[in-house]
Amino acid sequence: MRAPLLALLCGATLAAVARAPSARADAPAAPAAPTLSLQAAHAATGDAMKVVLAKLPAQALQKLTGVYVAFDPDPRAPLAIAACDDDGDFVVVLSDAMLTLVDAVARAKATDDALGSSKLDAYARLLAKAQRPGERLLTPPAGFYDAAQSTPEISRAQAKQFRAITTYLVATEIAHMTAGDLVCASPTATHERGDDEWTTKERDAALAATRDVHEARHVATADARGAALATEAGEPEGPYIALLMPLLAAVEASASGRASVPYVEHHQNQAVRAQIVQTAAMRARGPGKPQETVRKAVPAR
Repeated sequence: MRAPLLALLCGATLAAVARAPSARADAPAAPAAPTLSLQAAHAATGDAMKVVLAKLPAQALQKLTGVYVAFDPDPRAPLAIAACDDDGDFVVVLSDAMLTLVDAVARAKATDDALGSSKLDAYARLLAKAQRPGERLLTPPAGFYDAAQSTPEISRAQAKQFRAITTYLVATEIAHMTAGDLVCASPTATHERGDDEWTTKERDAALAATRDVHEARHVATADARGAALATEAGEPEGPYIALLMPLLAAVEASASGRASVPYVEHHQNQAVRAQIVQTAAMRARGPGKPQETVRKAVPAR
């Protein structure tokens, strides 16, 4: 159901709403994670959904009448799935933990791109080593970034990375729907009274169904189609590939990481997925266009 927008929650910074001041290189270390505005993150994800749906052929769009995006308020378990709500409507569900994770990846990659640092690898190691099931998602701790790594330019790049990743996440789950991996009972454009809350009952039903929806062959096909949709929507695949490799690959290689991040349980084999996304995006752009490089897995330490 359509979840209400939430207030501020401590987490990573969404660059669209947080502007870091310029600072001298010898200034004190900047806090790693001021505040993520989930309200802004939800709005940006809703916008990504609109952009993706606009790229669907009319016939495919008609099958998804009334599809919307809902937000599970769980701050512990990163999740993005295609589901049906209790009214029989199609819905793409992202947890607030997933949005926090995406924002942390966006900041790390934006910093690495600008300064040649290795923040993404460091964050991947942190999650693989220290994340525990049932605990709030770990974000980079205070001191992870210094003041020189907290500039308006990096914040703007972070916002773009966040938009790209959420577009690919949404597009991939929409691709499951258009492929028929998921069939909802009674899609309707009518806004129901209960469509303002994603309930625990709906979440449990969605997770039970997702084993069939996200079986390996379905995931591979949806990765390819989703990447094409997101590329056609004008978003680069690099930020999303960075989420898969090295970050989620490192989590997937860790027993505690796998148990803590349900997304990797339902979307397995990040290395293969990254290659599929890269190939599909390159084809969607056409010949002669530059392609993103898939990172290697982070070595364990």
